[in-house]
Amino acid sequence: MALFSISTTTIPPLATGPSTPNPRRDLDPYVAASSPNRPYRPTLLEDADRRRWDQARIQEGLDLAVVALPGGGRFALQAGIAGLHADARSWANTDWTMIGVLYDRLEALWPSPAVSLARIVARSYGLAGADRALEELTAFEPQLTGAVGRQAIAVRADLLRRSGRPAEARALYQRTLQLERYAPSRDFFGRRIAELDGPEFGEPDAQP
Repeated sequence: MALFSISTTTIPPLATGPSTPNPRRDLDPYVAASSPNRPYRPTLLEDADRRRWDQARIQEGLDLAVVALPGGGRFALQAGIAGLHADARSWANTDWTMIGVLYDRLEALWPSPAVSLARIVARSYGLAGADRALEELTAFEPQLTGAVGRQAIAVRADLLRRSGRPAEARALYQRTLQLERYAPSRDFFGRRIAELDGPEFGEPDAQP
């Protein structure tokens, strides 16, 4: 049984008038719920060993998130997203539909390229799927610049990989590898390229 449950009734409608933000109330659950594993080591959430996560810290974040979410603040919504990730028993059991709902609300409350990109990723694992997420990313890409623009290249590469288009994905991973300076990220992109060159993906798809 899940420890943490969010329904659409938990999330208040967007405020239409002045409100009094409470940064401490909003930030505490976000920090707690998004810090399940210490010390931090770069890893895919999909591959993380959840048995090593600090369950007491997670529960603290979940309890605070339940209190903060009705306020609808930015950090409260981020806490809800982190809580759904942290409470999932496995990657396959992640409630992507509800995570997408929270990102919808976060994007409306605090619009930014980073939030929009994260929303597309979440939707790609939910009802939208990778192909639909590629269409959304294409429509949104003109707004992406700088660091978020570089992240969008990696996101597109992964969506292409998941959509069965390994040659296109490989080309973008190569481009991302050239742009990336952070050694752990470079190692990850290098592994992705090696995977795409392996037998699992068969012969590369034809370039358009």
